[in-house]
Amino acid sequence: MDVKIVQNIVDKFGINLENGLNLRNGKELTKHVQAKIKDIDTKNVLNFYGNSEIATPTLPSIWFNLSEENLKYLIRCIAHYYPKQHTIYCGNNAEDLNSSTLGDFSCSLAKILYIPQLTDNTKSAHTLNDIKLIMATLRSKDGCPWDKEQTFFSMRRPLIEESYEVVEAITKGQSEDIAEELGDLLLNIVFIAHLGEENNEFDLENSINMLGQKLIRRHTHVFGDITAKTGDAALKNWEEVKKSEKNIAQEDDDIFYNIPLAFPALIRSQKIQKRAAAIGFDWENVAGAIDKFHEEVAEFDEAIQRNYSQDRVADEIGDLFFTLVNICRFLHLDAEDIVRSANDKFLNRFDKMKKHAKKSGKDIKNSTLDELEEFWQAIK
Repeated sequence: MDVKIVQNIVDKFGINLENGLNLRNGKELTKHVQAKIKDIDTKNVLNFYGNSEIATPTLPSIWFNLSEENLKYLIRCIAHYYPKQHTIYCGNNAEDLNSSTLGDFSCSLAKILYIPQLTDNTKSAHTLNDIKLIMATLRSKDGCPWDKEQTFFSMRRPLIEESYEVVEAITKGQSEDIAEELGDLLLNIVFIAHLGEENNEFDLENSINMLGQKLIRRHTHVFGDITAKTGDAALKNWEEVKKSEKNIAQEDDDIFYNIPLAFPALIRSQKIQKRAAAIGFDWENVAGAIDKFHEEVAEFDEAIQRNYSQDRVADEIGDLFFTLVNICRFLHLDAEDIVRSANDKFLNRFDKMKKHAKKSGKDIKNSTLDELEEFWQAIK
């Protein structure tokens, strides 16, 4: 490739090399070779993303050494990532590049193809590679102030919030919302991985590679010679492999070693009690757990009647929650889901009560407690 041709195209279209340029050899369409071309007159760097997707809409692209066959292939590929009205340029040298929209492109003989980046931020489809490039732009010198301020620590809350929004979308059963929220969750994953890459600690590819290896290692009943005919057996195999990976002995005293402190309290409680039950520290049946619940209710009632300290009362309430979670475990119910459903049921009924009161010419804000109870019972 003649470097002067590249420089002429850069000059002709005013391409800012500091923002990056996707320079690709048409002969290498299927080889995905990574390289860099440096010091083209302006002493800036042209990044050759040879191992990335064929289409990189967030960067201007110059393709050279194109044949009739691979030009047609290239056009078919990029049509999935750029709108039909996107203008592209083709020709045999920098001086005679002809413009055409992607949708009307008919040129079959051209050695060079220049594809400007998408400036209106719209395209037919984005790839994971695009999101990584967008994230790099957001974290760059001229990027977004908020994105540049974020750290591993500050990204904890957005990660948790987006995870819960995915759960909410799944609960509502709306596929479009699920797809959108999964994208938001993926953004946080890409963001955190980019922070790791900036610190030269790890990148997204490291995480993906580790995940792939883990999935194969821990599914010994699929990729190995272990048998697991039930879901419980598969989970047991998973945990056994996990223990061996972490060098944790079967008789290890810390059976709660990997239950994260950051888990929601109800989820963590249920996992703790499941681990305790696994070594035999458990009631024989749910009746024992229910009896324990009644015992805790009596202790809580005593704390109230005798005007114990707030800390003591809080401790008794905690025991009540803990015991209720254990009952859920015995009944194969998810405590977190149960409380979430109870919250949703209350909100739904409250909304109906408000509408019922309005039909009766009442405002719940100005209603008496007796009136509110009457409205509540009416909608139940």
